[in-house]
This record gives sequence, C-alpha cells and structure tokens, in this order.
Amino acid sequence: MKNFKVILLLVVCLIISFNLSAFGSDQKYKIEPVQLTMGAGGMGGSWFVMATAVFSMFDEYIDGLEYTIVPGGGVANPIAIKQKNIDIGLAYTTNLWAAHNGKLEYEEPIENIRGMAKLGMADVIHCFMLSRAGINSIKEIAEKKTRLKLDTSTLGLSGELGVKRMLELHGITYDDIKSWGGSVTHSSYQEATDRLRDGHIDGFFNIEVVGKPLWTELTQSVDATLLTQEEEALVQLVEKYGYDRAVIPAGTYKGQEKDIATTSQEPVLVVDKDMDEELVYILTKLLFEHKDYLVTTYATFKYLDINDAIPAQAPLHPGAERYYKEVGVLK
Repeated sequence: MKNFKVILLLVVCLIISFNLSAFGSDQKYKIEPVQLTMGAGGMGGSWFVMATAVFSMFDEYIDGLEYTIVPGGGVANPIAIKQKNIDIGLAYTTNLWAAHNGKLEYEEPIENIRGMAKLGMADVIHCFMLSRAGINSIKEIAEKKTRLKLDTSTLGLSGELGVKRMLELHGITYDDIKSWGGSVTHSSYQEATDRLRDGHIDGFFNIEVVGKPLWTELTQSVDATLLTQEEEALVQLVEKYGYDRAVIPAGTYKGQEKDIATTSQEPVLVVDKDMDEELVYILTKLLFEHKDYLVTTYATFKYLDINDAIPAQAPLHPGAERYYKEVGVLK
C-alpha cells in the first residue's frame, strides 16, 4: 500500500510538471502571503488527487499562496472547518447540507461553513435490476414483495448510505427484503457488477457518475433495467437529506428507452466564512477559467460546469457569490 501511494503521488507530480510547462509560469494574481490548509480525502484516494490538481493550478496562477493538503473526508472536513483546522475542504453536497443545518452526523449547525463551488462530478443513484426479475420501479419492489437478492455497495460508504435512505423512503428496509426471502449484500463496484452479470444477484444499487464505463459495459453484456424513483421519495431525499434531483438521460445505457428520475450528491468545495473575500473570489474565478488545466491533471474535471456550480445546501461565501454574479449565473 505504501508503494502504491508513493507511485500515485509521483504520477500526480509528473502530471503537474507537464501542466506547468504546458500552461506557462506567469503568475496572474499577486496577493499578500497566505497559508491555506486544504482537507481532502484519504491518502491515495481520488479526493486527494483532486485536491492536489486544484491547488497545483492555484499555485501556478497566484503569487504569495502557500498551501498544505491534509487527509480528511466528507463528514470530517466540515468539522475541521468548524474547529479552524482547515480553511477549505472537499465534502459532498449532502454533507454540506447536514453541516449547515446541524442534521444527521452533526449535533449542531456549523455556523462558519460556506459553499464555494460544486465540482460537477455528480454521483447519481443507479438501480440496475436484471430484466428477468420483472421489476420496473423501486415502488414495485415494495408492492410485489418479490424475493430479490440485492447488493447495495460497500457497507458504510456514501453510496450504500444513499441507497439505504432511498429504499427507506420508498417503504423498503433491508429487513423487509430479507423477510420476503431475499438477501442484501455489500460489494465493491467490480465485484457486484460481475455478480449481477453472472446472475448471482438480481440487482445492484450504487452511486456513480452517469455513463460510468463499467456500467456501460454491463448493460451491453446483460439484459438489465434501470429503476426510477417515485416523486414523493425524490422530494424527501432533497428536503430531508440534501440530495439533488438528477436524471439519467434516455439512451445512456443499452436498452434504456426513457429518462430515469433519480437523485445525486456532488463533491463540493467548502470554505471557512472568515476566509478573505478577495482570495475566495480569485480561487473561484481560477477554478472555472482554467478548467482545461484541471482536466489535463484529472480527467473527471470535464464535468465541471459554471452553469451548475452553485451549491444550494448552504450560504455561499461572499467571494464566490461575487464571481457568480459577475459571470451572470447568479442574479
């Protein structure tokens, strides 16, 4: 594991080195020297790579910026902002909502947390069911009480938590499924996909970006149906847990003839409300003006979209708000 982390960080450094030569070294902004601490995810994970990409770009275009990236997580980073241990961090939009409102994992509202920008990489709830099961919606699972073998992803991760909440708002618990003669297992993406393809399970529910290659390949090799969520459950997922509405467009996967109504959560940059307004304005501006730089370092930044950048789960930092008004995406 240690060797993997070293190799990963070396690769990131090589990519960053390429970016520096490809995009030039002129500093666009000169600021008073400042030290920022960024809360990412676990060492070696995708959030750590994302944080490294973002701050390498900031460092390229800001003279006077010093930074440190520290391990963290979606739940932990808002707490670290509350405790003034970090200035900026990654979280999911659902974490931001819960932190701002003092819900779920947070005993009280985190009053100094502010939104900066959604990063466009929406993790959308996908509910794949083998077509032979004869189930066409989440609602039907509860109505038919069919004996089903479901996998809802690795226990305790955000995907499993989102799926569990979604099922419960449709009137279905894990215990219900078991009482109907079915089972609920918790596997990784690859393992669950393989088990669905082999017919060892009837359905696999998890979150991921729309069009994930692994799932595109799955629907090309097995007859599977994507299940839609009910409107009442969608409303509650938004209002009770801070998820966003989402749609999986028709034709995204083989055999998918209609849009699928679902929900999503997105990585979002959150900041301390006491961060300098001008600095946050510059960071937000650079994030969207140099999207190509970020994509070169981490391809998933291709989903970054200025027209869908504003997190609605908490107040915006004034610096970010100023930029969004300047470009016309916020009135």
